[in-house]
Amino acid sequence: MNARLLVHGIIGLAALVLAGFNLAGADGNRRAAAALEGKRPELARLQRVAIINNGLVQLIVKAAVERDGASLRSLLAANGVTFKINAGKVNAGKINAGKVAATPVPVQTVTRPQP
Repeated sequence: MNARLLVHGIIGLAALVLAGFNLAGADGNRRAAAALEGKRPELARLQRVAIINNGLVQLIVKAAVERDGASLRSLLAANGVTFKINAGKVNAGKINAGKVAATPVPVQTVTRPQP
């Protein structure tokens, strides 16, 4: 009888300790969620800025490739942006009455540094 009582006491004590850990963990989760909730507007703003930045980088890469702009390439390289041209699809354009009709050059990959 005493052995059973001792086992039940140990199990009950272990359950209380585990419940305490569970409450502490839940409190930590609530605090982390509240901190994240406060940063939500800033994260949304940063996502919008990132979309604009990606669009600008794509436009600069396209201009660098189409115009073979060494200054644009060096600007991109200085900011950690690299790209590869898909050489199988490059079309330099057709000369028509003294004018060059440029055709878009497909860019295979663009690599940007991660913030």
